[in-house]
Amino acid sequence: MSVWNDDAEPFFLGDHDLQSITINRGSDGSVFGEQEHTLEVTTTFLQKVRTDEPIACAITDYGAQQIVNRIGGTVASIKNRFFGRIGRQVITDHGGIGDAAKGSTTVYASKWQSQLRNSERVGNQIDGEQVMYLFQHFMRPEGSNLPHLPDPLFTAPSSHYGHLSNDLDLGAAKITYAEFATKYLEAPGYYVQNTRAGHDRVFTIERMWSHAHDDLRTHRPLSRSQVLAPAQWDQPTEDRPRNHSVLYTNALGNVRRKTIGPDPADVRVPVTEHDVSHIKYVNEYQPTQMNIAMYSQERTNSGYRIPEVEVDLLRLITSDRRVDRDQAQQLLALEMGNAVFLSNDWNHNLVGMHFALGIKEKITPDAWNITLSLMPAIAVVGHWSPEIPPHIWDSARYAWDTETRPWNH
Repeated sequence: MSVWNDDAEPFFLGDHDLQSITINRGSDGSVFGEQEHTLEVTTTFLQKVRTDEPIACAITDYGAQQIVNRIGGTVASIKNRFFGRIGRQVITDHGGIGDAAKGSTTVYASKWQSQLRNSERVGNQIDGEQVMYLFQHFMRPEGSNLPHLPDPLFTAPSSHYGHLSNDLDLGAAKITYAEFATKYLEAPGYYVQNTRAGHDRVFTIERMWSHAHDDLRTHRPLSRSQVLAPAQWDQPTEDRPRNHSVLYTNALGNVRRKTIGPDPADVRVPVTEHDVSHIKYVNEYQPTQMNIAMYSQERTNSGYRIPEVEVDLLRLITSDRRVDRDQAQQLLALEMGNAVFLSNDWNHNLVGMHFALGIKEKITPDAWNITLSLMPAIAVVGHWSPEIPPHIWDSARYAWDTETRPWNH
């Protein structure tokens, strides 16, 4: 593993310098909007590290090639682990000036986009302009003195993200990035995936669903035997079901209200209000998107979920079983918000498609573990999980002679 910066103040930390690496991607409960992405590196005493500089963490070329030789895949798909900005560092001195063995330096970093919330840059909410135009405006490095901001990638057609709809005067139309993120990313239900290489990808709910279906065709499900014990799963709240009332603007520019939930006609059911009338869609995509978003929120509050699943990556990489090494390949390539499939050897409440809304990677000289915070498909994309075909006999729930696929599938 290596950590480095090849910018104005270059440094390189290799295996002999690094004591531990912790990478956090996303969280255990954030379904919509932008996501956190942080790095914590503890290294030997007084390294040449400066705040506000870029920092990258990756598997070394040699190490990545050795892993690929073992588990398959490509070096490019697994090598990058983190790219961001150095925020601060803490130096622990045990009384050995000039002796690197008698102290340590812990460096804290986050994605470059996090600094946009501290920027004074504003955007203009121009009526009729595409919503994602504003996102691109904020992500231009020259306007915010953040030189490593990436160009965002939009995974769905631009019309699916909508257009700005308002009659604000020039002064009231100005908006900060923090306000934009809440109003135009979180409120309408878009998911912003920050990749291991530091890029942003903006997903609509339907695009997350179709992307997960693409993965289902090729990915092996995660079996119970591949996860460290114990695994805890729960229903996170005791709240009563709620209706959701959505205020939106249709393609003709007319503001409409739609109520969805367990019983929209029952006035005794509590109602949560959602106002996204500041976005206009040229088709009927917005009501569809909001229906899914609100139903997802309701299921998040009442359905079963498995908040943490911990996997020993070294055990999978070194396993004699092909299925374990395939799983290691998938986990090393996993991005926040991607689908993870639980096989039939889990409890029936958990079997199926989940989304890794949080990923924690912990690396030390003798261990490499990854912890996933999972949310079921119904709570993220508003659809029940499709059937997950078994890939090993441990997870099959039928007699062996009824299997029609070839052996060693």
